[in-house]
Amino acid sequence: MSRNEPYQQAEQTLNPVYTDVVFASGTDMPVIRIVVAALAYFLMARLGATLAIPPDYAAAVWPAAGIALGAFLLLPRIEAWLGVAAGAVLANLYTTTATFSDLALLSVTSGLAMGAGATVQGAFGAWLYRTYLSTDGRWDEIHHLFRFCAIVVVLGSVVSTTVGNLTLFVNGFIVTDRLLFNWITWWAGDAIGTLLVAPVLLVLVAPVAVYSVSRKLKAMIPLVVILAAVLALFHKSVSFHRDQIINDLRSSADQLAQTVEARLTISENKLLSYAALFSASEFVSPEEFAQFSERVMVSDDAFFGVGWTEPLDQEGRLRWEAFYHERGREDFTLTELTPDGKLIPAPVRDSYHPVLYIYPFGPNRKAFGLNLSANPQRKAALMQAESEKRPVSTAPIILAQEAGRKRAIILYMPVFDLENEETLLGFASGVLKVQGILGESVFQSRRVGLKFNLYDVTGGTRLPIYEEGESVHASLPMFAYDESFGTRQYRLEIFPADNFSYGRNDWTSYVILSGGFVIATLFLVFVLTTTGQIETVQRQVALRTRELSDAVSRANAANDAKSAFLANMSHELRTPLNAINGFLKLVLDTSLTPTQKDYLLKADLASVTLLGLINQTLNYARIESGNMELEVSEVRMRRVVRKMEALFGHVADESGLEFDITLSRDVPDVLIGDELRIEQIVLNLLSNAFKFTREGSIHLTVSYNSAEEKLQVRLQDTGVGIPADKMQHIFAAFGQADASISRRYGGTGLGLSISRRMAQMMGGDILVRSTEGEGSEFFVFMYLKEGEEAPQPPINPALGDSPLAGKCALIVEDVQVNQLIVQEFMHKYGVSSVIAENGQVALELMSKSPAVDFILMDVQMPVMDGYTATREIRKLLPDIPIIGMTANAMDDDKKACLEAGMNDHIAKPIDPDTLLQRIEATLATHEM
Repeated sequence: MSRNEPYQQAEQTLNPVYTDVVFASGTDMPVIRIVVAALAYFLMARLGATLAIPPDYAAAVWPAAGIALGAFLLLPRIEAWLGVAAGAVLANLYTTTATFSDLALLSVTSGLAMGAGATVQGAFGAWLYRTYLSTDGRWDEIHHLFRFCAIVVVLGSVVSTTVGNLTLFVNGFIVTDRLLFNWITWWAGDAIGTLLVAPVLLVLVAPVAVYSVSRKLKAMIPLVVILAAVLALFHKSVSFHRDQIINDLRSSADQLAQTVEARLTISENKLLSYAALFSASEFVSPEEFAQFSERVMVSDDAFFGVGWTEPLDQEGRLRWEAFYHERGREDFTLTELTPDGKLIPAPVRDSYHPVLYIYPFGPNRKAFGLNLSANPQRKAALMQAESEKRPVSTAPIILAQEAGRKRAIILYMPVFDLENEETLLGFASGVLKVQGILGESVFQSRRVGLKFNLYDVTGGTRLPIYEEGESVHASLPMFAYDESFGTRQYRLEIFPADNFSYGRNDWTSYVILSGGFVIATLFLVFVLTTTGQIETVQRQVALRTRELSDAVSRANAANDAKSAFLANMSHELRTPLNAINGFLKLVLDTSLTPTQKDYLLKADLASVTLLGLINQTLNYARIESGNMELEVSEVRMRRVVRKMEALFGHVADESGLEFDITLSRDVPDVLIGDELRIEQIVLNLLSNAFKFTREGSIHLTVSYNSAEEKLQVRLQDTGVGIPADKMQHIFAAFGQADASISRRYGGTGLGLSISRRMAQMMGGDILVRSTEGEGSEFFVFMYLKEGEEAPQPPINPALGDSPLAGKCALIVEDVQVNQLIVQEFMHKYGVSSVIAENGQVALELMSKSPAVDFILMDVQMPVMDGYTATREIRKLLPDIPIIGMTANAMDDDKKACLEAGMNDHIAKPIDPDTLLQRIEATLATHEM
């Protein structure tokens, strides 16, 4: 079956977009489908709104466009129109009406128009899909994706883009120079949203005959991770770009604020110069005042006018009026301003604060002679300046000499006599029009696209001085600066204007988002393609697996049979061998003729050789199965050497070979490791050396490198040697240098293989160097730490000195020959014994609490085995020592004995000395 066959079979009953399967499965729920479509569009639109790149309104990716297309492809036509239209209109009104808080006609019509454009685009894209794309197209086929991009994505995304941008442009939401970029961004956002969301939606709702659940999960989970990473990177980029814009905006705003602050400071300092003039002079004439002002105010556009005011009573009023009459100003008199803005002669009052001098005179003629104290606000400012002896400004006012409603600020500078600081001479006043204070700041701000408002916020009020409107950029902040001037507090608010320049377009964020979504789409297609091929391969693999299943089962059965065979053979061989070794050792302890003893010794050596063959076979099985474990105990190389001398000394004499063993002085008395495995390695090497050496010599050298903690064994012989082309075979299991060797010299070919594996388990290895016809040299090294000397128990003690004398043992053994041998061994050491032929008998005996000091327990017995018997006896007598005796010598067998509750384990054939040591050690542990 090809990869497309399931899909083609499904196509017999399904249209290309799975309409009948997904939304018309026998349940008529049009309202629910409409609500689901509307809600899906709205949620995707809100997601898309977060992907807009300031200052534009178009998002770099608009997932809702893919939802609209998917709805028109999957839903019946009327349901698609209603669902998409509801979601699109709601989503656009949410934006244009500021979360439905601004339901103005312009906002509502804009939202309706853009919602309609989005709906029409979804229907148009579905028509393009059905008209120009193949009915059996699949999203894991590249040509289908290319046609989808070239036709549906490129052409279908034009509708909403054009309608939306024209709507925003006509209604003034975007400016002309941003129209093209906004159109491109909008189109690309819709295109990318359609490219990703529509295929994902169609794949998710596709039946499992087309895309399996496994393929959907393998595609969607990584896709979600990729999109999450893209969105995180996009928002980080947008935030970085926005921070750059805000920093530029803040820098421009700071410069404007500093300009305004500087002009206010300069204005106040200029009034100080008038204070210095009047306080240092006996009298300042109008001409002197005008000349001084002309020099001070040259090129100054902050002051609308400066004046001089003195506090007067009625007599002072008459004196100043007469002063000006004498100078030809017959019309001069003190005046006041009526509520309707007309000037009238000031009535008689107790005190006056008239403007006696003013510069320039022409534009400020109406203020000449004006009684400032007639205005409550100005009087309050004058009194405050006098009492606090510092400049005081008024609240924003309308000037008497200014036409229109433009506001100004008057700053009053009190002037006191230098000789008497309590004597008030008068007030130097400066009229500052806001336009003059701001000066070139207005033009500078407009040049960089900024606007500002200035308010008097003294005492918590908010009196407008200069206003240019409100910020139209919701994504950018407004900067506020607080200034103090003449005891009043002012707030300067600076914000971007409609024509504020954002600098270069944020192409980085655009590329990150759009490129990331395109990559995600390609990844989707790649995964679908790959998983499709994988499923095809998996079907082939499953077929092949079924074919191999029987073969594997047969192989496993054969392996199990091999393991069972080895275990059974081990037991069956060791059981009679135990009897042979036992009787040989018992007979060797009797009075014998020299000939008899020689024969028996040779028989004993043959039994040892047979036991070695069995051990090698079992060790190889352990190694191959990974079950061999090294013991960590004392290693006494001198004891190993003595055994090798005893075993091979008479063989060398009979063969006429020169044989010697050299134990270097640097070998410690005690090492830490597995003495049995080391002894087996040396034994195998010597056995091979004697097997293949007919004349000459065999030399064994044992040394120790304390710096590296390395035990070294070197064996040299003058045997037949090994051909160069056969060297690689000698360490293989059952492998020898020549197939005829086993016939000529005997052996299984396991010795070297097992020895090398054991050496490697101890961190070392076996190296060989040989010349055919001249001999061989084997070098073994193993890493063993030096141990401490510990006292050794005596071996073969006399009967009267045996620590077991007077003890009683329960021997649980089903083979009578073995019963006799063990019983004789125990009698030899002064131990009485009781026999039980199986575990059930042993349990019945122990339930009567006999005077038994320890139990020697066989494992494989009829009626009740040794494991079960041990567990049951432990329930009656938890502390009695139990030592397992079994022909099953595998490591797993020893572990099973210990887990059943036995204290120790000894393998058959039983060595009397080893049995004695195990019994003594177990009893000593229990007596502590």
